[in-house]
Amino acid sequence: MTQSVTMPSLRYPAIALLFAALLMNACKSDPVKRSPQGTTGDMLIVMDDTIKASPAGQLLQEFMTQPMLGLPQEETLFTLSVAPHRVFGDQMKASRNIVVVEQNNANFRDTIIYHRDYWASNQAVVNIYGANSTKMHDMIKNAEIKLLSYFLKSERDRSIAHMKKYPHHAIVDQIKTTWGKSLVIPNSFKERKMTPDFTWVSHETDITSLGIFIYQFDWVGDGTFSKEYLLNKRDSILQKNVPGPEAGSYMGTEFQFPIIYKQFTLNNEKVAEIRGLWKVVGDMMGGPFISHAHYDPTTNKVTVTEGYVYSPEKPNKRNFIWQAEAILYTYAPANKQLSNP
Repeated sequence: MTQSVTMPSLRYPAIALLFAALLMNACKSDPVKRSPQGTTGDMLIVMDDTIKASPAGQLLQEFMTQPMLGLPQEETLFTLSVAPHRVFGDQMKASRNIVVVEQNNANFRDTIIYHRDYWASNQAVVNIYGANSTKMHDMIKNAEIKLLSYFLKSERDRSIAHMKKYPHHAIVDQIKTTWGKSLVIPNSFKERKMTPDFTWVSHETDITSLGIFIYQFDWVGDGTFSKEYLLNKRDSILQKNVPGPEAGSYMGTEFQFPIIYKQFTLNNEKVAEIRGLWKVVGDMMGGPFISHAHYDPTTNKVTVTEGYVYSPEKPNKRNFIWQAEAILYTYAPANKQLSNP
């Protein structure tokens, strides 16, 4: 049976117009942008051949393909593709990370513009406009940290948004109960060890292990956040809690490779980050790790959240350690909201 809609009488033109406007708005919806294309770490730079070969173009490519620190084998920070403007069509515009480089644009001169969700949802786009190669080179050189941070954070935000859709509620609740902290753990993870002093959860496949540790110790002064103190604590705690496959073996730190240390603030707490390689003392296992030590002055405690990767058959570990890093960035005191670092 077909039903019809009867419009109000034209004797009430204001009501009729209001009704028509509401009906039209009900039928309209904002267009939904397509999902970004490509895999984690993919980067597209759009620039013509002349700029690509110039010092500015070379410098930009070097920034994007510099080695990522803290990995056992050399891997580039991003997986780079370069295309000229003439082939930059609709399909390419859906790429997840894009840098568009233009020279002599009449509307923009010597500027860098950052965009979100430009041609696709969850997309990061940067436009670089320069009057000439020299100006462009100087702008790119001065913007290195901001450029890289922008795209790295965009990748991390995508991972966090996905994980928050599919959390392992039981593990998340147990972490809140044990530590008074909030951490988003994906539902693909399983509990390995859960005691009042140590939490160990991991996602296991036939060829890869991605794990998260949580542990805590007292703050004893400014020296507590030194790289040496944190690594000593790490090795002593992991020796007790993370045994290796052979009797007497355990996880520790590999000191034969560079260890990267920095400090920053997350959720108004001081954080010390350490990147490096772990090894199993007494065995041949090893891989990359990233550790965040959080100081809470209200409890005078340091809470450490750490992610590690074991993937001997996969030489490329960048995206795995990025996933672990994204989990660490969901950390927050249980009574606070996740910040946007």
